[in-house]
Amino acid sequence: MPDQETFALIQATTGNDRRGDSTRRFSSGSTARSCGAQTVPVPGSALRGGFSDTVLRIVAVAELADAVGLVLPAATGVLPWLTPLAGVGLALTMVLAIVYHVGRREWPNIGLNLFLGALALFISYGRFVVEPF
Repeated sequence: MPDQETFALIQATTGNDRRGDSTRRFSSGSTARSCGAQTVPVPGSALRGGFSDTVLRIVAVAELADAVGLVLPAATGVLPWLTPLAGVGLALTMVLAIVYHVGRREWPNIGLNLFLGALALFISYGRFVVEPF
């Protein structure tokens, strides 16, 4: 039998009482607040930032393609002109990430995005100007 603290946590997250009766679930936040219930976020929703799974997958594939495009063409010598283009693409992705993080006031992430964007632009500059293919 769970203790009172565990039972309160289960009840707050699911809206169920001990008998498994789900009649105490609330349909609106105002009703829940007036009855003293707490709003419990869906796990992982804060990390998603309100984006759908499709958008997150597109961003992930774009970042992965940019990262592979920075390293692989120059390392193998196959289509080396893709390296500076991948650098520009990754820098653009970092600019968009900065815009997103400014809106959410996530200041430490902006520093990381600035660093990664500058690094990508450095590689692009080196491949476009210093040692072009």
